[in-house]
Amino acid sequence: MTEQTTRALPPIVDEQTWRSALDDLRRREKAATRELDAIAAQRRRLPMIELPDYTLIGADGPIRLVDVFQGRSQLITYHHMWSDGAEWQCGGCTSLTTQWTRLGILDNYDARMVIVTNGPIHEALAYKAKVGNTMEWYSSSESSFGADVDAPPGGGFAVNVFLRDGEKVYRTWHTTGRGTEQLSYTFALIDLLPWGRQEEWQDSPEGWPQSPTYSGWLDSPDVARLYGPGTGAQRGPGDMADSTPSRSGHLRINGLSLYFEVHGELDRSAPLPLLLIPGAFMSTESMPSWVTAFAQRRPVIIFDQQGHGRTPDTDRPMSYEQFGDDAAELLLALDVERADVMGYSQGGGVALQVTLRHPDLVGKLVTLSATYRQDGWYASVLAGIEHLDAEVFAGTSVEKAFTEHTPDPAAFAAYVDKMKVLNIEDQQITDEQMRSITANAMVIVGDADGVKPEHAVTMFRLLGGGDEEAATTGMLQKIPRARLVILPAMSHLGISGEADVLAPMVTAFLDDVPPVTPELF
Repeated sequence: MTEQTTRALPPIVDEQTWRSALDDLRRREKAATRELDAIAAQRRRLPMIELPDYTLIGADGPIRLVDVFQGRSQLITYHHMWSDGAEWQCGGCTSLTTQWTRLGILDNYDARMVIVTNGPIHEALAYKAKVGNTMEWYSSSESSFGADVDAPPGGGFAVNVFLRDGEKVYRTWHTTGRGTEQLSYTFALIDLLPWGRQEEWQDSPEGWPQSPTYSGWLDSPDVARLYGPGTGAQRGPGDMADSTPSRSGHLRINGLSLYFEVHGELDRSAPLPLLLIPGAFMSTESMPSWVTAFAQRRPVIIFDQQGHGRTPDTDRPMSYEQFGDDAAELLLALDVERADVMGYSQGGGVALQVTLRHPDLVGKLVTLSATYRQDGWYASVLAGIEHLDAEVFAGTSVEKAFTEHTPDPAAFAAYVDKMKVLNIEDQQITDEQMRSITANAMVIVGDADGVKPEHAVTMFRLLGGGDEEAATTGMLQKIPRARLVILPAMSHLGISGEADVLAPMVTAFLDDVPPVTPELF
């Protein structure tokens, strides 16, 4: 404690005197609360103006303003100050918007909140990921929307509120400057402290610590250091950044008692949930490092497929198509309208089926060591599966998990036989079906994988990969539709342990972070 702060102490009094002073302050606080109630009442009586049919740019391309509401009736927009091409954007905007990690409550009020900036959408999305912001961002760079709602290019920050009635959108409220302080919980907390904000403009007793305005605020690099990728803090206080689920249990799904886990909160203000699908004979307990890595940034849903882990087998036939339908039904049961989907090995094949059979549910697709047809595997892989039987799994976690819910050796043997048939016959998705997938995709394999590298390249091509313009210029001008990763000296089993290497790549893909071109000349 410095000499200055040693002097900065309130007077010490008896309890009766303290309570009397507190009561005097409490009367003013209650009067202020009643005045805020009256202000809110007046705000509810404001008239409104009808807006044109603006088009913004989102992560998936152009979107009408009316569709930004996502079916809600009310919308709050924070207009983030922007300087095109700058490494760091407005520190105040960056710090304020990073606070808003728990906006799911707005669903209960038929409302949502988003960020709008005048910057190019690829820059905005890259910056969002860089500073660990979890909100949904839109760009008004190709319309007059920002200028028309008092947030022009080169101007300051602002907050606007809109009301939707069918296809019509109305503007109801606007503020800027210190009017946005009411949206920050940090100022409310700091103003409770004896020394307050410690800024020179504030009315404070003699000797109170004071510094220039803004000196205590977080700047943009500070926000990135605290909340950016790899910090484990992007989801905010109270989030599950380990492998402990925030929700788990069994659901009746297509005749199964299907076990699932949710890590994080399924609120619609966060990034899309990631549906993570383990491989053959694996369970929710098989991929903790992947769950931990992704749950830092987004909600993660993981489940046990038929007969796997804590989901008992039934006499229902097994197929990739059926497992894909199970995954889709799980999302619907959890009230998830859309999710990114990632699967490993057999789970990657299931992820393909979810994307093909339920395209409206899928945002982006990631396959890890997976094929779209049988000849994508080396013949020796299929021959090795032929030798699997219940004895091979004796004493393993696979047998233990199965017998905990079904203590019947014959049932376990039948389950292994069904899995052999499923994985030897694999699935036979046609090239035409692969080309029909519109979701952006990422294909990942190892160079010593059970999946042939040429098959992975074919998948990449069929899913829209390859950019001749980039090949010609040496630079990517746009976010690619498909990405291909081949890890060196990496086997089929080995790649399942490479979450530390691959999760940042997958996260950049899911967050639409544009690849950076270095300046060489």
